[in-house]
Amino acid sequence: MNPPTHPRHRQPLLTAIILVFLALTLWAVDQARRKVSPVIDREYYAHGLTFNQTELEQTAANTRGWTLKMRIAGPSLETFLSDGSGRPVTGAKGDLVILGSHSGANPPLGLPLREQDRGHYLASLPEGLSGQGQVQAQVSFSLDGARIHRTMMLNF
Repeated sequence: MNPPTHPRHRQPLLTAIILVFLALTLWAVDQARRKVSPVIDREYYAHGLTFNQTELEQTAANTRGWTLKMRIAGPSLETFLSDGSGRPVTGAKGDLVILGSHSGANPPLGLPLREQDRGHYLASLPEGLSGQGQVQAQVSFSLDGARIHRTMMLNF
């Protein structure tokens, strides 16, 4: 009795499939490496690690009903922070971070928001922003475990 014979035509087909898979994988890795966008926020992963803390702070600010109104007044950014009753929130620590234009030419710039009057905070904008078009910025305020954070586009 003769032993059964196995067709050998399957091995080249399997080899070809594996080679095609490897070639497509290498092509995809090359495309991902070449077409990656520039890093906009170098602290992206640090923000993710503090998500739970930030979420608790945001919930505290929402519970208090904080609202934030902003406007550009000459060379300054005016910010008005009020609670759910419309009363000004005083004593908060405020920060303005100018992330720069879409071209990424300028590094992020942090500026303090100083309280000028009850609930009225002011940051002096740096010279040279005019003519840059749209500039991305972030404003955040914190007080007693509550935090409000806004991202915006400033047009110059």
